Formats: sequence, structure tokens, C-alpha cells
Amino acid sequence: MSTNKKASSPISFNEEILNEACSFNEVIRVISPVWKMQILFSIYEGINRFSMLKKEYKTLSDEILGKRLRELTTGGFVEKVDGPDPKHPVVQYFLTQKARELLQLVPSFCSWGDKWL
Repeated sequence: MSTNKKASSPISFNEEILNEACSFNEVIRVISPVWKMQILFSIYEGINRFSMLKKEYKTLSDEILGKRLRELTTGGFVEKVDGPDPKHPVVQYFLTQKARELLQLVPSFCSWGDKWL
């Protein structure tokens, strides 16, 4: 037998905060793997091909770069676009609206970190 909770009760308030924290934790889990945010920023700056990203991050292995690009594509953060010439395939990555909105939040986190860390 369950009891109904009032929307204004402390338990309801705590459950709401926990649900919000869980969403935030999910965001952190999705964006925190090493290199993901760096790759997003590079694509934002126009460094949007595999070979260009390799030159930008010399210590990043091909395997990890490919994995992160797949994760970003699958997660809806970047769109993979094949070039028009099939003889000389050129793949480029472009930010989606989802990624652009995420990147708009980063300066706020940086300001908070500058102040408190």
C-alpha cells in the first residue's frame, strides 16, 4: 500500500532534486570521456576532418579518435558528411544543434571553475 505525497512535501522536493541531479549526472557521463569536448571544440573551429584532428592532437591514437567520433555521431553531437567525389572520399564532421547548445554552456562552467577551483 503506497501513500500519496503532497507536491509541496520535503520528500517530493528531494525526489525532484534527485531527478534533476540524475539528468545532470547523465550529461556528465556522456561528455566526460577523454577527448570528447576537445574534439567538439575543434570541429566548432573548423578542424573537421579525421586527418586534421590527428594533426591537432598528435598524442591521440587513430583508434580512440575514431571511437570518439563514432560516439559523437551516434550521440547526435556531430553529423558525418561524405564529400561529393567518390574517387577521393573526404569525410567531414559538423556540429549539430545539440552540440552547439552544449558548447554555449561551457563558458559558465569555466567561470564557475575560475571562481571556486
